[in-house]
Amino acid sequence: MSSTYTSSLQIQQIGNGEQSGTWGTTTNTNMALVDQAVAGAVTITMSNANRTLTQTNGASDEARNMVLEVVGSNSGVYQIIVPYGTGGAGTGSKMYLVYNNTTGGYAITIGYSGGSTVSIPNGYIATVFGDGTNFFSANTTSAGAFNVNGTLTASGIADVGNLSVSGTATFSGSTTALTQSPGDNSTKVATTAFVTAATSGLGTMAQQNANNVAITGGTINGVTGTNSGMTVGTATNATNATNATNVTGTIGSAVTATTQTSTDNSTKVATTAFVQSAATAAAQAAYPVGSIYMNASNSTTPATLLGFGSWSALGAGQMLLGAGTNSGNTFTAGSSGGTYAPTMPSHSHTATVTDPGHLHQLTTLAQPDGSDSGPYNAARVTSSNIGYNNTATARTGITVTNSSTSSGDQTLGNLPPYLVVYMWVRTA
Repeated sequence: MSSTYTSSLQIQQIGNGEQSGTWGTTTNTNMALVDQAVAGAVTITMSNANRTLTQTNGASDEARNMVLEVVGSNSGVYQIIVPYGTGGAGTGSKMYLVYNNTTGGYAITIGYSGGSTVSIPNGYIATVFGDGTNFFSANTTSAGAFNVNGTLTASGIADVGNLSVSGTATFSGSTTALTQSPGDNSTKVATTAFVTAATSGLGTMAQQNANNVAITGGTINGVTGTNSGMTVGTATNATNATNATNVTGTIGSAVTATTQTSTDNSTKVATTAFVQSAATAAAQAAYPVGSIYMNASNSTTPATLLGFGSWSALGAGQMLLGAGTNSGNTFTAGSSGGTYAPTMPSHSHTATVTDPGHLHQLTTLAQPDGSDSGPYNAARVTSSNIGYNNTATARTGITVTNSSTSSGDQTLGNLPPYLVVYMWVRTA
């Protein structure tokens, strides 16, 4: 008889008369596989796809392990597919302890390639089992008392008996409870039906002595009568109060109201928070990012003075200049330039003059006998005895050069009249 394998765990069953001398090896392998099925743990990695567990007859595999820790990243709900047993669909029953430790926040499901599956929320551990056709949750009821040491999170709870909670219980969704008898005055949970029945006979405020009333909603209409000296001391959170007339007197301290939205423009009561928000919004509109704030005497940053924004000190020792083009020069916003104390460098001046040439004119007076002797006398000058002689033009060859050198670099002061202020620019 040939060896076969069990339908659920694929453990080898040695046939009669087979494997003479090797039973020990096969048996040891089988014991290891039983150990894997009872207490084995394996990590299964998913990546945005269904994942089928490996299955091997007579050898270690994924499907045989008791504990499955599922890791990896999913962007949706995907399935861990458990292979059927050696007999195909309808065979291969198995119990698992499954830990959904994937990232992405999605549940995973576990089951065969056909039949029902079990969903395991992200971050949760569940005990499940398959019967060869469908998968089921292993913990659906308790045969006796059920105690929880820690936090109990439950969804879809149906009332099938008594639930005793010690400590703090948080209920979300449409939680229901038994409506107690009228007149019940105990620690039992009160349903909305119980409260409605208990308050239905209160009547109107005109018929009641209303003391320390906290109005948390609704509408106040047509308040009339003699109200002088009326004091509202601890009214809190009064919203949507309309058409209240003839109410006089004193509103005490600690009266609060709902803060309206920033765009509200009505006759509703404005809280201090609404006013502060509106004032801040107006200041921010006046000083958008990139704006410059100046103060002639206070060095405190505008973040403290105005109560908003991030500010950086601006332009120590600098003057402001308008952006644009002037006289062929372009000035870009945010750029800087200029010199606080310009310097005239050491330099020389040279001047050269050259004589271009000149002549001299000599005036002579002729004597009666034609000679040139005799003293010059203006009274003797006539048109017949005066003469002019010019000397030849000549250059002296004289060149005059004057050279001077400054004593070194010199700092020039050119600051116009100024007034020093504190300046900041808003950066955020």
